[in-house]
Amino acid sequence: KRDSMEAEITTLKLGLHHANETVKTLQKQDRGVPSKIFNYVTEQMLEFQKDNAALHKDLINVEVMKATIEEKRRECDKFHKEGLDLKLKILHLQAETKDLAR
Repeated sequence: KRDSMEAEITTLKLGLHHANETVKTLQKQDRGVPSKIFNYVTEQMLEFQKDNAALHKDLINVEVMKATIEEKRRECDKFHKEGLDLKLKILHLQAETKDLAR
């Protein structure tokens, strides 16, 4: 999922760069660029920036989820080890009980 998000961010950045270059070219070619075209390109730039910010936020959320999962995995490992330690103590106690019973 992260790779596809990063690919989409890259695509959006390229689109934003293209939009910026288009604006610069239009400004150089004709100082009288109709305001509708200029406004449209500006709108597209803002949309790209908004989409990029949303994807960045999603990537951060994915990283937070991964960290949480890793933390829970470590907790499970800890409890598993504690369980094994308890089983070992029980076996020792059972062995001592058998020795005492003799």
